[in-house]
Amino acid sequence: AYIGATMACMHAMRPEELCSMAWAAGKLRMQPGQAWLEQLMQVSEPMLASLHPMQLSQLVQALGKLGAKPRPEYMAAVLLASQAQLSVLWPRALVALLTGVAQMGGP
Repeated sequence: AYIGATMACMHAMRPEELCSMAWAAGKLRMQPGQAWLEQLMQVSEPMLASLHPMQLSQLVQALGKLGAKPRPEYMAAVLLASQAQLSVLWPRALVALLTGVAQMGGP
């Protein structure tokens, strides 16, 4: 039920809501399926460059935990956004971000 409900409103979520929802899904070890993951990546891609560092690390960590295998273009956008924030990432957020990138298959 949660997967369907979140898919229905994902396009209307603000960045902080989308990242928190993704983080919670990862924390709960949900198995949302490929369609949900692809929608999450589609909705989040235009936001990546403007996400707060903690939001970006939450999102990437969640995608990794949930087994996402992003398109090369999405991964490139994640890496570009994260490189721009390296100097302001807290150590914990940096670890979460790197773990998520590694779980998604890395660069």
